[in-house]
Amino acid sequence: MKTQGVKKYVKHGQGGFTLIELLIVVAIIGILAAIAIPRYQDYIARSEFNSALSSLRALQTPAEIYSLERDMTTLPTDVNVFGLDASAQDADGSDTTNYSIVTGGADDDFQFGIRYTFGDTGRIPDETTITIYRIDDAVTVGDDSLDTGGWICATSLFESDDGDTPRYVPISCDRAELDA
Repeated sequence: MKTQGVKKYVKHGQGGFTLIELLIVVAIIGILAAIAIPRYQDYIARSEFNSALSSLRALQTPAEIYSLERDMTTLPTDVNVFGLDASAQDADGSDTTNYSIVTGGADDDFQFGIRYTFGDTGRIPDETTITIYRIDDAVTVGDDSLDTGGWICATSLFESDDGDTPRYVPISCDRAELDA
């Protein structure tokens, strides 16, 4: 029988992967990591931004009650009048010194605002602010026309003229600060 011709095509004692196969796997893992890491960082920034915004929104109802009880004759000067505990901490572990009150002047479209300023601990740029403003009656702010007043959200991320909108800013907060 002629078995020698078949034996030369059968591999004996070889197993595992070739170097090319291993390099291809490493390249695929590198490409997937290059896609996943920036998306994860955007996810972290979005969650930090939304955490601060939800903290501000929690102060919105007490602020509205405060303004209605006083008929807007006495504007707030400190966020603690809205029931914010001085020992409270935000999601990033910062204390309440990140919160402040912004008051509008006679020429401004807003009465007052509650502002949150980011520190340098997270993915959001240092000193970035989010403010919810209590708007006077019947004004137009940007593209929004408010007939009866209300609350709007703004952030300092839109003060630059580069036209680059951060992906982690929600649509409800897509305007520049009113008092900038």
